[in-house]
Parts: sequence; C-alpha cells; structure tokens
Amino acid sequence: MDQLNNNVTYSSERRSQRIRRPPNRLIEELGRENPQNQVEAALMANADESEFIPGSYSEAMKYRKWRDAIETTLNSLAGNNTWNIVDKPKNVNL
Repeated sequence: MDQLNNNVTYSSERRSQRIRRPPNRLIEELGRENPQNQVEAALMANADESEFIPGSYSEAMKYRKWRDAIETTLNSLAGNNTWNIVDKPKNVNL
C-alpha cells in the first residue's frame, strides 16, 4: 500500500490595504455625545443666520425690513395667481 503525501503549504492571508474608518452614522453618533461638538455644530449652522428673525407676524411688523419682505412675497404670490382673494363667509371665524 502506498502512502499519500499530505504536504500542504499554506500561504499567509492577503490583507486589504484599504484604510478603514467607521461608518458615518457612528461618527455622527459619537459627535452627539460630545457637548463641544454640539456647540461647534450649532455655531456653524447659525453662521449665516446671525441676524434677528422674528418669532411672530406681529413681531415682524415692527421692522421695516420684514414688512418689505412680506409685501414682496405677497405681491409675488398674487402676481403668479397662487390664490384668489374672496370675501369671508359670514359664519366663519378667521
């Protein structure tokens, strides 16, 4: 009876050279845990909105800039026939 040669050679595993990094959702989640990151994110988000923004219509009416903006918007909507102005029905509160 012949003996079989069981000489098996194993090569080392080939490893990827790709730089690995965690998924974006994990990076975002870790950023939420750090209050300093939250402050920086809030400051960057508001960088373009550093001016006053009124919280209500009556507050906006106190400022000429906002009155002009509202008037421009309403004129644009009317010019584009976005809606029709109608009389208020008698039995409806607005």
